[in-house]
Amino acid sequence: MNISHLKIGTRLGLAFGLLILMMLGIAAVGVQRLGSVGEINARLIEDDWVKAEAATTIDTTTRANARRTMELVIAADAEQRTRVKAAIATNKKTIDDALAVLDQRVQMPEGKASLARLKDLRGKYVQSFSKVAQLMDADDREGATALLRTETLPALDALQEPINALTALEKKLVETNGKAVMADIQNARILMLVLGAAGLLAGVVLSYAIARSIILPLRRAVSVAKNVAAR
Repeated sequence: MNISHLKIGTRLGLAFGLLILMMLGIAAVGVQRLGSVGEINARLIEDDWVKAEAATTIDTTTRANARRTMELVIAADAEQRTRVKAAIATNKKTIDDALAVLDQRVQMPEGKASLARLKDLRGKYVQSFSKVAQLMDADDREGATALLRTETLPALDALQEPINALTALEKKLVETNGKAVMADIQNARILMLVLGAAGLLAGVVLSYAIARSIILPLRRAVSVAKNVAAR
């Protein structure tokens, strides 16, 4: 179809229609990309950060309980031992809550394996610690110290391994999704710039083509009129 055969109004309508379609395309791309960024951000904030925080809580609270366990053995009297055991019980509740969060949210097989190992080793550590507490309640400091050194502290060291693995995994997920957000933003910026440039180029080309299709016939008409008038 030759554009010069169309009416001027039709030509202008087609040109503006094409530009409007390109603008709608740019808007659609922007909305789609923003939706993708919003989805990743929601997962990052509502899931990944929550799991990372829970893993970090388990890590720091377990380390705190290690210090409390040693403090229990060197406690000067029963009153101090009671305070130490109360602090350990509070930390235990904090760890239980964090584990419940991870139980609900951890989906990756690697994470589930680390979580299962963590629970198993934590059970062994708690069992050993309970023996130490019982020995101290019986005023057997020597036996409690020996058990702490040979069983409880090694159990605590073993427990730290799956905690570290889980913490590292959740940190990696946060970093991965953070990078995905930045990549989506960058891709959206590039795509919108390309579409904007294409729209600008199309506008220039269409303006030139329409102007030319209007001006050339007018020039020919003027030329014909001059020739007729000159006769």
